[in-house]
Amino acid sequence: MDLSVSAASVFPASHMDLLDGTYCAALTTLMPDGQPQTTPIWYNREGDCVLINSMRAFRKTQNMRSDPRVSLLIFDPRKPLHNVEVRGVVEEMTEEGALDHLDALTALYMGKPDAHFFGDSIPAHFQATHVPVKMRIRPLRVRAEQGTLNLETPKLANWPAPACAAAEDLPAALPLPASHLDLFSRPVHGILATLMPSGQPHSSVVWTDYDGGFVLLNTTLERRKGLNMAANPRVTLLVVDPDNTSRWIEVRGRVVDMVRGAVAEAHADKLTERYASPKRAFYGDIYPESQRARETRVMVKIRPIKIAMDAIFK
Repeated sequence: MDLSVSAASVFPASHMDLLDGTYCAALTTLMPDGQPQTTPIWYNREGDCVLINSMRAFRKTQNMRSDPRVSLLIFDPRKPLHNVEVRGVVEEMTEEGALDHLDALTALYMGKPDAHFFGDSIPAHFQATHVPVKMRIRPLRVRAEQGTLNLETPKLANWPAPACAAAEDLPAALPLPASHLDLFSRPVHGILATLMPSGQPHSSVVWTDYDGGFVLLNTTLERRKGLNMAANPRVTLLVVDPDNTSRWIEVRGRVVDMVRGAVAEAHADKLTERYASPKRAFYGDIYPESQRARETRVMVKIRPIKIAMDAIFK
């Protein structure tokens, strides 16, 4: 269920546990070439704004200085279908008070009132080379999901060919590291970042798969993420280990194909068996059989071109 509210509205009461909790948040910023970048981040709330913290030299900080449009998706890794996306803009970036804010986040997330980021979260020597920056995100759109089925999207007619990236125009595909392949074979949800027509990043929770060459997703051409990918092939996928949120993989890539028909439905069945239960089918068990005629299901093939992993500070 989509519980979207406007920027003038408060966050929905049903999801305040996420906004005021210590959950994993996926921050999506925009690279200079328009490619989304997504990384895990700590956060807290101040009224109708969300506060985050990064380092002056980090790529995501540089991204936000150049383009303030962001998406922040907050989710419980053990209940990922209960999530909230804050699409907004960074209205303030400041180094004043940033270390105090970072220490407050550290105390909150570590559950230790006197904890300090430099010294308790990471080795103290990093303080000599890293400068914290506090960012304030002003929501433009808040989209909250409860994990219920969406059966209302009408099927599109005369769908144009998706604007998939041509393989010859892309860098060589990168293999996913063996150390993190389990995140694509276990029922671990990912966070997919796509681009709205305005260029604003959009984030949503997805089932993930990997065939040894391409990252595979499954959606419909009628959903917002399907519409976005059909128009702009730049995407990023973040997968966080629910058993250890400092272990994660970010895959930046391009959509090279959106396969319809029997292949897409068979892939949806495969993911259903992994994420829901063996011997269950997508249409008939997860969604009613009648939904098949209401949507254009596609298997999305993403070519990995940049991979990042795990905590930056080690």
